[in-house]
Amino acid sequence: MQFPSGLVASCEVSWLSPQKLRRTSVVGSRKMVIYDDTDASEKVKIYDRGVVLRNPESFGEFQLSYRMGDMLAPSLSNVEPLLAEVDHFAECIETGRKPRTDGEFGRNVVRVLQLAVESMIETNGGLAAQAAAGVHRP
Repeated sequence: MQFPSGLVASCEVSWLSPQKLRRTSVVGSRKMVIYDDTDASEKVKIYDRGVVLRNPESFGEFQLSYRMGDMLAPSLSNVEPLLAEVDHFAECIETGRKPRTDGEFGRNVVRVLQLAVESMIETNGGLAAQAAAGVHRP
């Protein structure tokens, strides 16, 4: 996915995969954060890594080097996500506050999924993509 800001995101989803992965990576120009929901002790890891690019005056001076720094794994409480979601929902009902993930958020999620399916069909044009999307064509 490409956003107007220049941000690029990639998403891989497979219910058939033999590996259970629930990982999100955010890569910036100076640091990287990995969130892994299946890791019980270090769900979040912050890597101080990046690329050092020196502006060359000629092609022969072009150099790219990696900066390998430390990794920090902050200590986080182990909260069940569904319980936190239900608690937040109940709190919003009691207080009248707007939920973090309201109907508009849900609509946007569905729109992204629709665009992904349309892109898959355009790119692959194959029956597998159409079948996965629930599209039936004569």
